[in-house]
Amino acid sequence: MSTTRDTIAVVSSGGTFGMRDTARGLAPAPVRDRIRRLVDGAPRPCEVFELEPQIDSAHAAPADWQRLVDVVAELGPQHSGIVIIHGTDTMAYAAAAVAIARHVRPSPVVFTGAQIPIAVSDSDGPANLEAALRRTARIPTPRVEICFGGQVINGARATKLSATGLAAFGEVPFAHGHDGGRTEATPPTALEERFEGFGDDEIPVLRCYPGMSAATMDRMIAGRRAVVLQCYGYGNLPTNEAILRVLRTAIDAGTLVVAISQCAEPAISLGVSHPTTALAESGVISGHDLTTEAALAKLHYLLRCDLSADLLQEWLVTPLAHEMSVNGP
Repeated sequence: MSTTRDTIAVVSSGGTFGMRDTARGLAPAPVRDRIRRLVDGAPRPCEVFELEPQIDSAHAAPADWQRLVDVVAELGPQHSGIVIIHGTDTMAYAAAAVAIARHVRPSPVVFTGAQIPIAVSDSDGPANLEAALRRTARIPTPRVEICFGGQVINGARATKLSATGLAAFGEVPFAHGHDGGRTEATPPTALEERFEGFGDDEIPVLRCYPGMSAATMDRMIAGRRAVVLQCYGYGNLPTNEAILRVLRTAIDAGTLVVAISQCAEPAISLGVSHPTTALAESGVISGHDLTTEAALAKLHYLLRCDLSADLLQEWLVTPLAHEMSVNGP
């Protein structure tokens, strides 16, 4: 392994980028040599690494996020930056997880990938990789980003917008229109020293919909350590007594219920309407302007930091990695 800080580490973790067409559709293929040819002439020297086994983006789990966190921890001190090639289906989740778990990091991390395999002549992969390498060579701060389809996106605010378009990702705006970076009052290593690594906790994401019943909600949240509740608008959902009873029972039993918005420009404000006041009184926590991807990753992270209930809630609404506004809406 190189020990020069002038070198960029390029990590192939899986995804469409390196796949080839087979009789049963796209399948993973060895890609390290092809990547080495693609990075020839990059702004800085590159070292190419290939995860084994590769991550199937559609089957990715928090344990796979931990593999990426471990790679960043290992390669970061010896390299000026890290480019991670990842499948697009869950790239935004992985980027948010790495951003939050490595909110104190020595090197920038840039995710990229492809909608069309590089084995195909009109693939977007080579251009995405080239752009990611250029970005990594000049990124001003050691943060996590996605470089894809001509865009540079905050990794902790990213979401996938298109299944087929080359500009597949977008950046969800902050509720207040400003960066949600870590404040000076936040101890930079307080959580990293406690973090035990992403585990196998299952955190359901329950999207509210017209006609949702209390029985459905109960099946989703009963006995869980945490739940992400995707509400309408700034925190509305059906709040009949049966649903509120389910929420109160789960919260009293120790389930952390975090409300986020279904909107493309999210902002949760509990207490501004009858339904949102009922949620707040039931013990639901405002996720402010967190994206679904960041809310899920942050909960997975905090649940593995061995925190008291009060501290867990406090850190949940504290910006760690540009994932939320400094002050909630």
